[in-house]
Amino acid sequence: MKNDIETEYATKDLHFASFLQVKGLPIKKLEQFGSDIRGQNPVYFIFDDKERCIELESIFWNGTGEEVMVNAKEYFTTVRDLRARVSSITRLTREYL
Repeated sequence: MKNDIETEYATKDLHFASFLQVKGLPIKKLEQFGSDIRGQNPVYFIFDDKERCIELESIFWNGTGEEVMVNAKEYFTTVRDLRARVSSITRLTREYL
């Protein structure tokens, strides 16, 4: 049986996470850890299907093939919703500091 580290995929890229979600990969959880160059703790989107995420990562960044196509309205709605979730998490973090 594989553990979570072997099956989970994490990205902090909002637009790529939105693409994955529109492609039918549900977000398992959002986690905030580490720190970036500005000293902030980025929020990571955690997905379960690591193999599929890696496959779609190449498609997303290369922008090739039919599989890169998504419904624009659904994609932008997902971006907006995920941005709100990230904002909520970062706002709560600042309140506790």
